Amino acid sequence: MNMHLKYWASFIVLALCCNIEFLSAQSTNTETDLSDPLVHLEYYKNSPLIIRLNMKQNTLNAYKRQMDIATSVENKTSFEENYEELKKERAYYKKCIVSAFKEHYDISSVYFIHDHDYKDFKSGKLGLLFDSEEKEVYLDPDAQYFLLVQGENDLHWIVNSSVGIKFPNAFPREYKPGFKRVLNFITSQKDVNQEDMDKVAMVMTERFEKYEFKLKKKRK
Repeated sequence: MNMHLKYWASFIVLALCCNIEFLSAQSTNTETDLSDPLVHLEYYKNSPLIIRLNMKQNTLNAYKRQMDIATSVENKTSFEENYEELKKERAYYKKCIVSAFKEHYDISSVYFIHDHDYKDFKSGKLGLLFDSEEKEVYLDPDAQYFLLVQGENDLHWIVNSSVGIKFPNAFPREYKPGFKRVLNFITSQKDVNQEDMDKVAMVMTERFEKYEFKLKKKRK
């Protein structure tokens, strides 16, 4: 009887050890795969890219509050004008970005969300994502995706991972306008314009294509 118990005990221990090794191997393989730049790039291309649109909602809300507590008609009118001007500018900003990525970016599927809605989206609220046709898109908040977020200004964009996946060193995850912003300032042109936003999407696409070409060339 004791021999049988020892046999089964040994068998269970061996089975558990094998199972632990298997799980460990699966985890290691996943990490190894994503550390491979080509595999990581394919993972990126097969994942949605969500663009967070900076609609400056906090500033708009501040203008509204000032309108409500304004002590004179002159002050209220001033805040109303600022509110309407910024609202109009952000609507144009949104139009330019949506159009740019619809026409000039085809590396992965693209969806959009207003920056101030992102927290609610992460909490599971539906109806906040939309596509280039302004149609609602339903995506599991726990799904893995990539984010394109605004950096220091309207022409500075950075790609982030929703789950903190590390990017290969050469991955083209940031776009900076460089001297173009200085030129815009000199010519009194605002950063938010269709030509410059088109360039953001086109340059991002070109960089991804060059990045993929170099990776595949190295493998030959």
